Amino acid sequence: MITDISTKDKEVSYIEFIDMMLDRLGFRKNNVGTRFLREFVIYLYKKNPLEIIINDEIGEFLVERNIKNLTIINFIRRINYAIQYADRKKMKDNFFNIFYTEFDLYYLTPKNFIVLMLNVLEKK
Repeated sequence: MITDISTKDKEVSYIEFIDMMLDRLGFRKNNVGTRFLREFVIYLYKKNPLEIIINDEIGEFLVERNIKNLTIINFIRRINYAIQYADRKKMKDNFFNIFYTEFDLYYLTPKNFIVLMLNVLEKK
């Protein structure tokens, strides 16, 4: 079960939790989009915005990280690629255990997926 993480350090705990979610959902660790997804979810979790306007948040993320050679659209495309090419069997098998909702292709867009991950993190 994914809730088995118990550390005293909150930051380490939620970062490990994100890594565990991505692993159990079948994301490939060597994929650039997976790394972007991971770092962006960590960024949003720390920032804790009330409303997520995805393009604005990505723009701020890219500026803060000093990433100049990547557009917002390409950033979204790389995350989308990571989502679409994750191990679908692992994703379907573990989706409910992680997100407490049934697997649906609706959630497999960058914004919806990021919001799902943030919702789970907020509940922990």
